[in-house]
Parts: sequence; structure tokens; C-alpha cells
Amino acid sequence: MLKTVVYCNSITIYWEKEWELSDDVEYSVYLNGKLTGKTFRTHFCLNGLNAGVEYIVRVERLGKVFDETTVCTGKIKKIIDVSQAPYYAIGDGKTINTTVIQRAIDDCTTDKCVYIPDGVFLTGALKLHSDMELFISANAVLQGTANPSDYEPRIQSRYEGIERKCYKALLNLGEMSHSEGCLYKNVVIRGGGKILG
Repeated sequence: MLKTVVYCNSITIYWEKEWELSDDVEYSVYLNGKLTGKTFRTHFCLNGLNAGVEYIVRVERLGKVFDETTVCTGKIKKIIDVSQAPYYAIGDGKTINTTVIQRAIDDCTTDKCVYIPDGVFLTGALKLHSDMELFISANAVLQGTANPSDYEPRIQSRYEGIERKCYKALLNLGEMSHSEGCLYKNVVIRGGGKILG
């Protein structure tokens, strides 16, 4: 069964290797019936696609259809650039941007994407939410501060197997709850930049 990760201009497909097959089995990947590439791995990225278009993706191995699926690329999202109005985050590696980056994250809906441009953006703990995307530019760094108070108030967590109140992480998604379980979904963090806690 093919699994997919979909963006507005690319689709990455994944599949499970059948254990009885050797590692040198080559897979052929087709997009709308046309051979797109070959791989010995169990994943393949299809780039340069159009947004909001349905594609038929087929994987073949040993000359036979392994699996096929229909996938629709996402719509182009509106970019929330944290360095632009109304946020004005400064990527100089000195200015603390926690409040404005958190405001951008809070403003991010399913049709938007929080964009961290080139620079070093210093911040304390940030709280992500469901159905959001964070894109960190290739020459961008989301840099955690060295001040422990920037990661308070402490939250219930687990450290070395023991549940207790801990400082927040640089990026947080929800809080630990035994009764509710995981309530968050569809969070994407991508781009070629760095996240340094």
C-alpha cells in the first residue's frame, strides 16, 4: 500500500519492502502512466507538479504492478512571513522574537504557511497547533535562547522515564494527557533550514 506526503508542488510516496525480496530489486515509478524514475529504495519524490491537480501514481517491480494510488496535490498556501508586517521578526541572532513568531503561528490556518526567511531568529518556547505548516528557509535558523525562563511556565512531561513538570521545548505540540491522548494532527515542518534548541 502506497503512503504519501503531499505538498502543492510535490508528492513523496512510500511503500513497504516485501521481506522475501533482495535489496537489489528496482522499482519503477509512473506518473499518469509515464515512467518518471527508478529506485532501489522504498520511497520516491515527484517534484515540479501543479497545485490542486489529481495524479495517478503507480509503482512497478519486476515488471508487474506493485501498487497504484490517486493523489491530489495541495493548494498553494498564503505565506505568513514572520519578518514582514504585522510581525516584523528580526533575524539578527540577537533580538528575541518569541512573541511575534507565536502570533504568526496562532494566525496560521489550513490555507496558510508560517515562513521563517534567511537569518537567525532567536526565540523561546513556541506552541504549534493542528493543521498548520512551518517552513524554515534553507539559510534560516530558528535558534532557541539560552535563558531558562523563556521556556516557562513548566509543563507536565516525561524526563528520563519519570513524569514531572519540565521546561517546555523550543517547539511544542499539546501537553501530556493520559485521559485525552493525542489531540493534534496535520502539522508539517519543512524546508532546508535549522532548528537549534
